[in-house]
Amino acid sequence: MASHTSESLQSRLDFIGLDAGARAGMAQAQSLIEAHLEPALAKFYAKLADVPAVARFFDGKPQMDRAKSKQIGHWQAIATGQLDEAYMEASTKVGLRHAMIGLEPRWHIGGYGLIMETLVRGLVHDSMAAALTPEKGRFGRPTPRDAEDVLADADAMAEMLVAVLKAILLDVDIGVSAYFEKLTADAREADDAARAKIDKAVAATG
Repeated sequence: MASHTSESLQSRLDFIGLDAGARAGMAQAQSLIEAHLEPALAKFYAKLADVPAVARFFDGKPQMDRAKSKQIGHWQAIATGQLDEAYMEASTKVGLRHAMIGLEPRWHIGGYGLIMETLVRGLVHDSMAAALTPEKGRFGRPTPRDAEDVLADADAMAEMLVAVLKAILLDVDIGVSAYFEKLTADAREADDAARAKIDKAVAATG
């Protein structure tokens, strides 16, 4: 089972292009990501509380706070770039949980869109603020930065953002795939049970 999980994760990483270098670049931005993680999730759960179709899945604010705490831990793991079997298992459990309680994937995907909005804006702002900070020249006077250096910083920021966005899409993929695999398995089990009942009725009648 672990080997199958590892192969499934690796095939996803290979296809989307999250190689070791990309994950290492994302890990270098871990502090930036974590700085905007709390505000992003706070905004997300505030939105959930105002949408009755989703809020009904929670027994009030305490349960939302517990879910938010778990999600912070999950996102912190993503920010490290260590997308391993433990990460795959955690993401799969999210999808299975959604299938069990009947939470449709559109809320999962839309929620990640809300979180991504705050994260991307914060990451771009902080990265550009750092890139535009003038260097100290002789006598401590600020000197304008060279255009090539600024563009190099912009390219590095773009690579970091690409890795973060790919990691978000990967997480959605794993969760939604687990959701539909659960529904498919349940439907197959229901069909088998119905078929068994029919066969039993036919045998009794015959």
